[in-house]
Amino acid sequence: APKRHPGGSVDAPRGTCYSEGKAGAGPPLSTILNCPGTCRRMGGSSLITLISNRLKAAVASEYKRKDEEFLREVDSTYKLKEEGFKAALLGELEGTKAGYAKVLDENRIRFSQLHADQAEATKNLYSRLARLRSALQAVTIPFKQGKSHEEIEQRCNENMKAAAEAHNDCRAFFEENRILLPEDICVDTDNLLNEAKSIYIEYTVYDGISDTSRQSDRKYQAQDRAYERVKGDLTDMLRRLEKRFRDILGVVPRMEETDA
Repeated sequence: APKRHPGGSVDAPRGTCYSEGKAGAGPPLSTILNCPGTCRRMGGSSLITLISNRLKAAVASEYKRKDEEFLREVDSTYKLKEEGFKAALLGELEGTKAGYAKVLDENRIRFSQLHADQAEATKNLYSRLARLRSALQAVTIPFKQGKSHEEIEQRCNENMKAAAEAHNDCRAFFEENRILLPEDICVDTDNLLNEAKSIYIEYTVYDGISDTSRQSDRKYQAQDRAYERVKGDLTDMLRRLEKRFRDILGVVPRMEETDA
């Protein structure tokens, strides 16, 4: 039977070896050290080996515990910081989205107003160009009707005045609103107004020359050319502008224009 020592310690049975097996297995080290008989039977080297193994196991267990505790702390800190970062990022994102939404709304309103202004300028410019063409056609038409020569002369003067006023009104409106129009339309409108002015000058350059003058033939030739230019070049230029104006206004062209 195992021998009991003063203080209550008991020697381990003979043949027991605490230096083998799992690290940390067996009774506590203090129990073994308090049993002199057990220590004597184990011998110094076995006891040292046991103590060394127990210390290694204790140190390894403590390192493992601290490593696990450290990893748990790192993981907890990372999660807290991650949640904080996500919340801050989400807040910034929502603020950015709200800012972009505000800018988009402002731009949408501005663009809508700009398009409305452009459409209004386009419509008014076309009506002025059309009136200018009609006024020039009234001036240059070869056959003029009237009850008397004086009446025809008066009507011609009125038509020339109306054509000059239509040109000046159209030019002034165009210059005031050209910032709203695309560049190609501005170029074409400039060309049309210059053409209209040239036609007016060509028709009126011989104004005042009587039919019996030697220059009467030149007068009639110039007036005929002016009329043909109104019917040809000026009308074609206005039609090209009309198509571009419809593009701006979003007007669907007529079937015959599409086929053409």
